[in-house]
Amino acid sequence: MERGHKVIVITNTYKNRQGIRYLSNGLKVYYVPIYGMFDQSSIPTLLCRLPLFRYIYLREDIEIVHGHQVSAILQYEALVIAKSLGLKI
Repeated sequence: MERGHKVIVITNTYKNRQGIRYLSNGLKVYYVPIYGMFDQSSIPTLLCRLPLFRYIYLREDIEIVHGHQVSAILQYEALVIAKSLGLKI
Protein backbone atom coordinates (compact mmCIF):
# COMPACT_ATOMS: atom_id res chain seq x y z
CA MET A 1 0.00 0.00 0.00
CA GLU A 2 2.91 2.31 0.71
CA ARG A 3 4.09 1.86 -2.88
CA GLY A 4 0.69 2.70 -4.33
CA HIS A 5 -0.64 -0.84 -4.76
CA LYS A 6 -4.25 -1.64 -3.98
CA VAL A 7 -4.36 -4.41 -1.37
CA ILE A 8 -7.37 -6.36 -0.09
CA VAL A 9 -7.63 -9.22 2.39
CA ILE A 10 -10.02 -12.18 2.13
CA THR A 11 -10.51 -14.16 5.32
CA ASN A 12 -13.01 -16.33 7.19
CA THR A 13 -15.96 -14.91 9.06
CA TYR A 14 -15.19 -14.46 12.74
CA LYS A 15 -17.76 -14.17 15.52
CA ASN A 16 -19.23 -10.73 14.81
CA ARG A 17 -17.09 -9.87 11.79
CA GLN A 18 -18.93 -10.43 8.54
CA GLY A 19 -19.12 -8.68 5.20
CA ILE A 20 -16.70 -5.95 4.13
CA ARG A 21 -14.81 -3.74 6.56
CA TYR A 22 -12.26 -1.01 6.11
CA LEU A 23 -9.37 -0.72 8.54
CA SER A 24 -8.00 2.64 9.66
CA ASN A 25 -5.15 2.51 7.13
CA GLY A 26 -7.62 2.03 4.24
CA LEU A 27 -7.15 -1.74 3.93
CA LYS A 28 -10.32 -3.46 2.70
CA VAL A 29 -11.10 -6.78 4.39
CA TYR A 30 -13.63 -9.29 3.06
CA TYR A 31 -14.96 -11.55 5.81
CA VAL A 32 -16.44 -14.27 3.60
CA PRO A 33 -19.19 -16.56 4.95
CA ILE A 34 -16.90 -19.52 5.51
CA TYR A 35 -16.91 -20.76 9.07
CA GLY A 36 -13.90 -22.39 10.69
CA MET A 37 -14.07 -25.75 12.42
CA PHE A 38 -10.81 -26.06 14.34
CA ASP A 39 -8.25 -23.27 14.63
CA GLN A 40 -10.16 -21.37 11.90
CA SER A 41 -9.61 -24.16 9.36
CA SER A 42 -12.51 -24.90 7.05
CA ILE A 43 -13.75 -27.83 4.99
CA PRO A 44 -12.37 -27.89 1.43
CA THR A 45 -15.15 -27.10 -1.07
CA LEU A 46 -13.29 -25.82 -4.11
CA LEU A 47 -16.13 -25.54 -6.59
CA CYS A 48 -18.61 -24.13 -4.10
CA ARG A 49 -16.45 -21.08 -3.44
CA LEU A 50 -15.56 -20.39 -7.07
CA PRO A 51 -18.41 -17.86 -7.67
CA LEU A 52 -17.56 -15.95 -4.50
CA PHE A 53 -13.84 -15.63 -5.24
CA ARG A 54 -14.49 -14.89 -8.91
CA TYR A 55 -16.86 -12.09 -7.91
CA ILE A 56 -14.29 -10.55 -5.54
CA TYR A 57 -11.42 -10.87 -8.02
CA LEU A 58 -13.42 -9.23 -10.82
CA ARG A 59 -14.99 -6.55 -8.62
CA GLU A 60 -11.63 -5.49 -7.22
CA ASP A 61 -9.80 -5.85 -10.55
CA ILE A 62 -7.25 -8.19 -8.94
CA GLU A 63 -4.03 -8.93 -10.85
CA ILE A 64 -1.94 -10.85 -8.29
CA VAL A 65 -3.12 -13.23 -5.56
CA HIS A 66 -0.91 -14.07 -2.59
CA GLY A 67 -1.70 -16.46 0.25
CA HIS A 68 -0.52 -16.94 3.83
CA GLN A 69 -0.91 -19.64 6.47
CA VAL A 70 0.12 -22.96 5.01
CA SER A 71 -2.57 -24.94 6.83
CA ALA A 72 -5.49 -22.80 5.61
CA ILE A 73 -7.77 -24.43 3.06
CA LEU A 74 -9.17 -21.00 2.20
CA GLN A 75 -5.71 -19.92 1.00
CA TYR A 76 -5.30 -22.94 -1.28
CA GLU A 77 -8.74 -22.51 -2.77
CA ALA A 78 -8.13 -18.80 -3.38
CA LEU A 79 -4.89 -19.60 -5.22
CA VAL A 80 -6.35 -22.44 -7.31
CA ILE A 81 -9.32 -20.31 -8.33
CA ALA A 82 -7.04 -17.39 -9.16
CA LYS A 83 -4.86 -19.61 -11.34
CA SER A 84 -7.90 -20.99 -13.14
CA LEU A 85 -9.01 -17.40 -13.87
CA GLY A 86 -5.58 -16.63 -15.34
CA LEU A 87 -4.39 -14.40 -12.49
CA LYS A 88 -0.79 -14.33 -11.30
CA ILE A 89 -0.10 -16.16 -8.06
